[in-house]
Amino acid sequence: MASATATLNRRGTSEIYIGGAGDTRTRLVAAYAEARQRDFAHEAHHDAHYFPHYALRRILNLARQHADAGRTLILVGHSWGGDTALRVLKALQPRRVDLLVCVDPVPKSRLNPPPTPRNARRIIHVDARPSHPNRSDQVKEMGQWFGGTLHRRLSSADTRLVVRGTSVTGSTVGRLGFYSPLYLLPPRAPHHEHTFREHPRVI
Repeated sequence: MASATATLNRRGTSEIYIGGAGDTRTRLVAAYAEARQRDFAHEAHHDAHYFPHYALRRILNLARQHADAGRTLILVGHSWGGDTALRVLKALQPRRVDLLVCVDPVPKSRLNPPPTPRNARRIIHVDARPSHPNRSDQVKEMGQWFGGTLHRRLSSADTRLVVRGTSVTGSTVGRLGFYSPLYLLPPRAPHHEHTFREHPRVI
């Protein structure tokens, strides 16, 4: 994994991925972040980092270091990682994140919801709604039942992606939330909404 203490260039892009509660088992986000790290292994100006959702202080320290070095910051959180991403974003103020992506975000607590994002230049909210939920989707549903949803917090998102359908291998949110990198989508008009319909296939 790329070192957070490496010498930084004044220009470049840093992608920070934050896994959800079940990512230590599924490695959905971790595996994608590792693939991104391999892609950037020989690029001095582009790197990727992975953290579990409970590593808020480590994420914040890295994000501050890279923001202060003048790098473009991309913050991607899945499930409880979306909750952590919103808390990191607030703690970064007055610094700004260039892109915030929350994929099926779930708050950790109904009594202590994460803050509304105010210092992200662009926000993408992904909401997967599969017709045949797998374990990952069931965890999301249970988490939202206990903690509520973050739809209101993310109502200011520039783009909302609603993913409908099923997946044979990997969850819907996995394939369309990470394996098709959302940060490569062209900017849209504010509050633009896309709907994807996914058909079963093995990848």
